[in-house]
Amino acid sequence: MRAFKTHFAPPLLPFRKDVKYLVPMRSAADCALSMYHFLGKHAPEFCAYWGVSFDFNDLDQFLDGFYLPSRSWWRHYKAWWPLRHEPNVLMLHFRDLKEDLEGSIDRIAKFLGVEQTPEQRALAIEHCTFAWMKANETKVESGLHSRIRAILPGGMVREGACGSGERALSAEQLARIEAVSRLELSPELHEYSNNGGPLP
Repeated sequence: MRAFKTHFAPPLLPFRKDVKYLVPMRSAADCALSMYHFLGKHAPEFCAYWGVSFDFNDLDQFLDGFYLPSRSWWRHYKAWWPLRHEPNVLMLHFRDLKEDLEGSIDRIAKFLGVEQTPEQRALAIEHCTFAWMKANETKVESGLHSRIRAILPGGMVREGACGSGERALSAEQLARIEAVSRLELSPELHEYSNNGGPLP
């Protein structure tokens, strides 16, 4: 079995019946806060090499100058949503993963056709906890084997909590994100993207 991670969605990512797709989702507010901190941790030499700048003065500049105009979060979810019931797609919400990690590991293993020994299952669960990833964050950072380091230390594993966006963003910032979500998403996708739970 081979696996790779991508931020692409169909049609940029070819959708094939002989490939299985794990599609994680998270609320727009949580993703906004996470992306704000993540982009701010990109190494200066990486940004200089690619000719990009993630030097946002604050969350408002990030939201108005990048996150909301780009619509990348909304485009990504809208691309995957019609495929959510395909037999080779497993859509998982971050909230559900956090609330039932063991059950989620079992669902993923079944979807992939992997039979776990009790030891393998325990190890998978341990390695998917925030505590383990934070203690071993150098193992999950991007660009460790490239000539130019992409992410500064600590940039990949920050908080790992649900609802962090709602707690950190102002009511006005949340309202701007919510307005775009209601404009871009169907009611079903809007509800699921915020709260997870059973797929409609």
